[in-house]
Amino acid sequence: MRGLKSTLLLVAILAGLGGYIYFVEAKRPAGGFGASGSSETKEKVFAVEADKIEEIRVTADKQPTVLKKVNGNWRIEEPAPADADQSEASGLATNLAGLDLTRVVEESPTDLSQYGLADPRVKVAFKAQGGAAGEIAIGEKTATGSDLYAAKSGDKRVFLIASYVESTFKKKPFDLRDKRILNVKRDDIDLLDITGATDLQLARSGTDWNVKRPMQARGDYSAVEGLLTRLSSASMTKMVEQAPSGGALAPDVLAKYGLDKPSRICSNSDRSASRGCASSAEATRTSFRRSRPAAPINRTNGSASAVEARQPTWTP
Repeated sequence: MRGLKSTLLLVAILAGLGGYIYFVEAKRPAGGFGASGSSETKEKVFAVEADKIEEIRVTADKQPTVLKKVNGNWRIEEPAPADADQSEASGLATNLAGLDLTRVVEESPTDLSQYGLADPRVKVAFKAQGGAAGEIAIGEKTATGSDLYAAKSGDKRVFLIASYVESTFKKKPFDLRDKRILNVKRDDIDLLDITGATDLQLARSGTDWNVKRPMQARGDYSAVEGLLTRLSSASMTKMVEQAPSGGALAPDVLAKYGLDKPSRICSNSDRSASRGCASSAEATRTSFRRSRPAAPINRTNGSASAVEARQPTWTP
């Protein structure tokens, strides 16, 4: 009898398992598990390709930034024209195109405030080739912190997106701009002029550097190469003042930062243009020229903006 009961119990278990497989697993989409497990293809928030996006507007904490792609490169158009950080801008486009809708929370919500969407912290809109456009509003995190409440224009639904995308989309103007003070390739430089407390000119000859002023001598290769590295890698850490578009900082603003009579001015020149930067840190003027033509160089100086720069000092 005991053996018969065991056999009947096993038959019942197998029947139940077979019923589950037939009624549940057989009805799942091919190749996928559910939201919990999940190789199922998720719904994309936007049907757009990253390389087709040509304009992005990001508003984070009430601060809007407009980026546009010009000749394949991203530029900031608002709040003030500037070169964009290409990696950050491309990341925005890539994440917009690849954004997954995790789950729909409510089809027709009547109270968006409970999701943080009545006054969203972050909004991202885009325009793409062919007239495609879209906008997403991002609200609060869910209780678990793994997802964010979101809604998009033209869609009544409130849905969830992965919380890790917040760091990609929550960008202010300074976060998205190119922070290099001098957009220059160090290997293109073949002349250095350093004036101020020190008056020195250095010229490249092949792989060597020679002192041309105040006397003729062989240059210290390591010291010169170190200066070139610092010049090419100098970057802004904070924007403390911004001149109006097409204008200049007022004299009293420049004086506030010691830039009315700067003790250090860095300028660079090639055969077609001259650019520079100003600092109140040291009594030195540095200029250099390129050995071959290059793309236009960014400008960050007293006539455009006042910045805090991460630029190690160097004494010739």
